[in-house]
Amino acid sequence: MRFNSVGLPASCLAIFVFAGCKAEPAPGPLIIILADHYVSRDDFGADLRAQRADITDEEVNRQYETFLNDLKAVQSEQTAILRDLIREHGIRGVFKEGVTAANVERFHRRAAELAATRLADLQRRLDSDDFGQQALALVEIDAYERDLLQIGAAGRLVMENVCQVKPLVDEQLMQAANPANHGWRFDTPENDARERAMARRLVAAGPVTIAVVGQFHDLRAEIAAECPSCRVEVFMPLEIDRMNSIGK
Repeated sequence: MRFNSVGLPASCLAIFVFAGCKAEPAPGPLIIILADHYVSRDDFGADLRAQRADITDEEVNRQYETFLNDLKAVQSEQTAILRDLIREHGIRGVFKEGVTAANVERFHRRAAELAATRLADLQRRLDSDDFGQQALALVEIDAYERDLLQIGAAGRLVMENVCQVKPLVDEQLMQAANPANHGWRFDTPENDARERAMARRLVAAGPVTIAVVGQFHDLRAEIAAECPSCRVEVFMPLEIDRMNSIGK
């Protein structure tokens, strides 16, 4: 697993909550929460192989399962913190990286489908004596759990009707900056353009804004360029802190 300059895994997330401040100092803080986010096994393996070409499939699978287990703990913690922030600031809309105008409705539909999943029925099939039903139930439960990890903390709260997600960046900018197209690098002109656009949207959305973004998109410099008087506080989930110590 690749770690960045502050020792966090490459796939970390940050939640920003801040007050817009075009003419006056921010009436509220900018809050950042660091937490890991879901990546597919293929992307995870490609990232590892970009660092170590001789890594085995078995090692990729082992590290990926560890990643998923850690991710469950991180997102549980992140969901609780995000819920408190939404309640404290009275906010319904949360900006989320990866959500665009082109896919925001699809995101909400998938969250509604997950919310409607009858887990009790799946569990009964899993406990039945029918091995075929057991196998199908296992596949469906695995897919359900992976989908939960994909939609993340904000998506879980959408499932509970606590908030809605909002697009953070345009589809064209997001696709142009996709690190998979740049050797898994984030220091590209396309990524810089994407981050500037994200910062502009967040600053303009005040007076209080919550956004979930990838940790490689720190955005503090970009936000400072747009809003020098915005204040920053950092909240790090305890599970990320534990992963941090393991990676050093």
